[in-house]
Amino acid sequence: MQRLNPLNDVAFTKSFGEKGCEKQLISLLNAILQRTGRNTITSVDIIPHKTLLPETFSGKTSILDVHAGTADGRRFIVEIQRQNEYNIERRTLFGWAKEYVRGIHAGQDYSELPDVVAINILDFTNLEAEDFHTSFHLWEDRERGLKLTDAVEIHFIEMPKFRKLAEKDLKDNRLHRWLSYLDEETPAKILEEIMLTDPVIEEAKKMMDVIEQDDALYHSYTLYQMTLMRELNVKRGARIEGQKEGLKEGLKEGLKEGRKEAFIEVARKMKDLGEEAEKITAVTGLSAEEIGEL
Repeated sequence: MQRLNPLNDVAFTKSFGEKGCEKQLISLLNAILQRTGRNTITSVDIIPHKTLLPETFSGKTSILDVHAGTADGRRFIVEIQRQNEYNIERRTLFGWAKEYVRGIHAGQDYSELPDVVAINILDFTNLEAEDFHTSFHLWEDRERGLKLTDAVEIHFIEMPKFRKLAEKDLKDNRLHRWLSYLDEETPAKILEEIMLTDPVIEEAKKMMDVIEQDDALYHSYTLYQMTLMRELNVKRGARIEGQKEGLKEGLKEGLKEGRKEAFIEVARKMKDLGEEAEKITAVTGLSAEEIGEL
């Protein structure tokens, strides 16, 4: 049987977003946060989502994500994006803002608002940075060392860039191990080596086995894959049709311009022969002004 795609939202949520998945979520988060030096998570409280039934899928790839909180007051939202809808920057700010304001209630002080870390794992290339992993905070425009607050932290992980790495450090780099696991293109032999090196990743693999053995979950997984493929095919078809229409319009414009150039040449010759402007207009359709400029 072909390996299930860990970046399928159903699979990802089953592996990281439900009670009982704390061990693998802590490992993944710490691997990502190593970049900013905030990889100090020892426990998490996963905020589970209601399981979506197959008929509720709308084709949006952000229906399912992972929410979690830590003892130090941080909140985490992890979202998988498998197709580029050209809005990920504002989309992640919207998700971050919702989580930020959700962390305070009437009567509480603003100082009690949580630090929110938004993590986006993208199955497409989006940013101009060369690195597959980027992270953002609020910095002063000229004094780059001056950070406004730790409340905002946003990460982007672009899988296509990671796949292109010439060498992956699967022995000493935990993030490389996790991303290799999440990449459905990783060969089975390498997956086995990864799980031997990092037993926590094997715990995530066991959740994938649960999906394969549960008819309802597997149906949800399959439906989500089909929905995504259908959307991709529709967009691809629309793009091709758009290109065709653009070509048609280009041909029309080209023919129009070519025809006009031909009429201008005819008008120039008629004018050289001393023909009246009215006659030239009748033959070529050019205006008196256009003929006068020849």
